[in-house]
Parts: sequence; C-alpha cells; structure tokens
Amino acid sequence: MRNKKPRKSLFTWCIRTLAVSLVPSLLLISCASSDSDSGDTTAPTVTSFTSDNTVVGTAEFTLTFSEAVTGVSGQATSGDCTANVQLVNTDNTSACLPIDATSTDSIVWTLDPAGEMDSGSYTLTVVAEGIADKSGNALAAGPNPISFAVADALSTVLNELDNDLTSDGIGGTLITDIKAAARIAGEAAVLDNTNTYDPALNTLLVVIPKVFDAALDVINSSNAADEVKEVAVGLVLNSLMDNVNSTSSLSTARVDTITGFTELLQAISETIGKKSQQWRNW
Repeated sequence: MRNKKPRKSLFTWCIRTLAVSLVPSLLLISCASSDSDSGDTTAPTVTSFTSDNTVVGTAEFTLTFSEAVTGVSGQATSGDCTANVQLVNTDNTSACLPIDATSTDSIVWTLDPAGEMDSGSYTLTVVAEGIADKSGNALAAGPNPISFAVADALSTVLNELDNDLTSDGIGGTLITDIKAAARIAGEAAVLDNTNTYDPALNTLLVVIPKVFDAALDVINSSNAADEVKEVAVGLVLNSLMDNVNSTSSLSTARVDTITGFTELLQAISETIGKKSQQWRNW
C-alpha cells in the first residue's frame, strides 16, 4: 500500500500540471477560431458620398461606409496622388491637392481640403485600394467621383495675396499685418446686415475693394519708409488685379468678372481717391 500511494500522487500531479499548461493554449486556439470563424465575408460599401454643385472654398465633404473600415487616407502634400482620397483641381493641374480624412467611428469620414480652395472646378475621388473592414473584407469598388465648382471670391483673393506677398524688400511684420487686415475686411464684406454669410456678396466686385481699402490703411499707418510703402501698395494692387487678369479667373467656374470689370475699376479708383490725402502725408 505504501508503494501505490506515491505512484497515485505522482500521476495526479502530472495530470494537473499538464492541464494547467494546456489551458492557456486551448483558450487562445478557441479565441482565434472564434474570430476567424465569425462568418463575416460581406465587403463594406459606400452608402453616401455627394456634394453640392457649387461650394465655398472652406467646404468639407462626408464619406459614409456601411460599417467601420480602416485604410482611408488623405493626401499630405500637393503632387503625385499617393492616398486613396484624391482631390484634383481640374482647372489648373492634374496633381492631387492636400486633404485630410478623419473619423471618430471609422464609419462616417470627414474629408477636409487643406486651407481654402480657390474658385474653380474640382473632382474628389475615393480609390478602393487599401480600404477594408475589421474582418479584412476589402472595399470592392470606390464610389463614383464627385465633381463640384468652388465659387468663392474671398478664398481666391486671400489665397492670391498669401502667395504674392512676400517679405522681400517690405518686411515680414508689414506683410503679416496686411494679410490679417485683408482677411478681416474680406470676411466682413460677405456678411449681410444680420452678420450672416451671403453668397451674393462673395464676388470680386465686393471683396477686392474692401480688401484693398484695409490693406492701404495698414500700409499708411505703418512705420515703413515711403519707398517700402510704395512697393507694398504695388504688390497688393497687382495681386488683387491678378484675380481678374489671369485666364483662369475669367472662366465661368469662377466669379463673373467680365460683367463687373468696369464697376471694379471704379470702386478701386474711389478707394484710391479717398486715401489720396493720407498718401500726401507719406
């Protein structure tokens, strides 16, 4: 009897040890089987991806899937299209423009173009490659691309100023002040009497004179030398009028600059006339 007891105890110990060592592995196998055998073989689809025919330069777009997905990516910089969310300005270039793609639930995605889009014609495309649901089912096909026009004199004018005004020979502080005043004046110009955005006011005929007036006030009140002020006025005026003179600005996708050209020149002349007394003090 004394010989059998140790054998039974040793056998029991071996069984228990083996069971303890196998349980974690069996649990892992069970969990893995549960995931892989979930039966989800349905590919995600795009349920909503639309745009108004005409939008402003700060517009955002919504892309909605049938379920949560991964792999949606926006373009980081202008150039060759490297992401599956692709924004193209068909007026000026075939290169992709920067655009962010973000989501809080991986189902509804916000597509936000970087900065402000100039007036013009655009195409927004979502490429299916790289997009899949959590089970790995790939998006079979992207939605039809959406085409839209941006009719936004304010964004166009401010972008043009941002590109044209440099610190060469003027000074960075003065340039910064001009741009800040131009934005404030331009944004105020497109608001109605109730401080509500009015698309009818968002035209070059309304925006350019207001921006020019604000820029002149900044230049005149600065401590810059007369020569610097003259250069700054010339740069601002050239930048503003480039919105009218450039070929792209005369397209029907942008603002109707042809019919309002005479009125625009008259408004600028009036602004110069009002500021002439200040100029004499330079």
